[in-house]
Amino acid sequence: MQFKSNNRYRRKSTQGLRSLGDSLPKIVKDKILKKSDTYSKLLNNWDKLADNEIHKFCKPESITNIGDSSIKILNLKVTPGKEVDVEYARDDIIKNINIFFKKKIVDKIKIKK
Repeated sequence: MQFKSNNRYRRKSTQGLRSLGDSLPKIVKDKILKKSDTYSKLLNNWDKLADNEIHKFCKPESITNIGDSSIKILNLKVTPGKEVDVEYARDDIIKNINIFFKKKIVDKIKIKK
């Protein structure tokens, strides 16, 4: 039995199975990589984006979109008792994140205990 030499899936697959990366459309792969890249940069630079004391007792948990709208919410995990401090620094954190990424990444911050 002869195999086609230009079949790209034959070289990358095991026993005829296609990898997940080959199965996803290019648009979906780009969106997933873009979103995870933004979140990883946010985590790596969190101490610079939040104020000196704020970054010690809160950390980003996720970035979510509300339905079909373009509103993006940053979910922060905060140490109990420090919610008020994060609430006062909310606008500064949003401003610093959007300046760092040079585009509007976060519209609101949701505090989780």
